[in-house]
Amino acid sequence: AEAMGAEGYALTDTVEDADMVLLNTCHIREKASEKLYSDLGRLKPLKQGKPDLKIGVAGCVAQAEGAEILRRMPLVDIVVGPQAYHRLPAMARAGGQVVDTEFPPEDKFDHLPQRKTYRGPTAFLTVQEGCDKFCTFCVVPYTRGAEVSRLPARLLDEARALIEAMPITEEQSLDPAFTAAFTAVRKEAGDELSPGKSKATVTETPPAAPVVTTIASTENVDNTVKAP
Repeated sequence: AEAMGAEGYALTDTVEDADMVLLNTCHIREKASEKLYSDLGRLKPLKQGKPDLKIGVAGCVAQAEGAEILRRMPLVDIVVGPQAYHRLPAMARAGGQVVDTEFPPEDKFDHLPQRKTYRGPTAFLTVQEGCDKFCTFCVVPYTRGAEVSRLPARLLDEARALIEAMPITEEQSLDPAFTAAFTAVRKEAGDELSPGKSKATVTETPPAAPVVTTIASTENVDNTVKAP
């Protein structure tokens, strides 16, 4: 939804009013694929009555199933994997059926538009994606790709932007459960860990604590840390 905001789309609470329906999927769920196809089946009457409606499938099931979704459900227009969300607007403009389940070399966070709407005094801040462990029972490395951590400087910039953009005056907070995820940040570090600076000047492996401390000390951030 955020990616399509720049294209003039806005969220609606009623599917009948939508010009585009995006199903965001998770392959970790039990019977994830079956539930997706069931949901798509319920959209058939809507698509038949509204041929211009665009239907997209995003997320891990889209990554795993790929073009098979189009084969089984021809009503679907777009299939996009979790690492290609920033390409969604172009896919919507392209027309016809489009599949993008690649792991592009560019950082999607550099291309996604800045968030402008919020549903409350909290916000999700992604610090790491993917996994390199390849556990026998887990599909994450195959659907989300290799483990990639975002640079501390960019995390701090995004955290500050989130705080400044929230249209509320009471105490704001980042979801405390996500502070534990900062342990994944381990690339460039340096002076960007100091408040007011955002550029990496030293290449080293940073501890998570300075990043978390910097965000927690930012004005209007609730720095109470709770266990996930």
